[in-house]
Amino acid sequence: MAAAAAAGGAGGAAAAAAAAPKVDLDALRAQVTAAAAAVRSLKAEGKGVAELGPALETLASLRKALEEATAADEGAGGGAKWPVDRKALDECMARRMIVVPSFEIHRGVAGFFDYGPPGCALKVRMSARSGWE
Repeated sequence: MAAAAAAGGAGGAAAAAAAAPKVDLDALRAQVTAAAAAVRSLKAEGKGVAELGPALETLASLRKALEEATAADEGAGGGAKWPVDRKALDECMARRMIVVPSFEIHRGVAGFFDYGPPGCALKVRMSARSGWE
């Protein structure tokens, strides 16, 4: 009898996990950002531990909820939102000369790539925007 109850409990837990409502990750990220901004503003105002405590607890709980929701979403196959055909992407990048196989230019070892003119421009723009040189 106890084994049947344990089996039913395990099945019930699995069913409850499967029936758990899907969390809106973007809304949860926005809540974490808002809570972090509130903590930063309280710190900038020089508030004490009494005022910061509840805000920090709220931020910690939201971050934990976001971490759990992200892990659950990735575990459920939610990590691959936009499946990409790798072969088509490689062909497009080579056709537009974003990257070019080195052996086609220099007759070198296969498997290495050089940036074409659009690839160089893209690299410069990305490094300039990120402030990384």
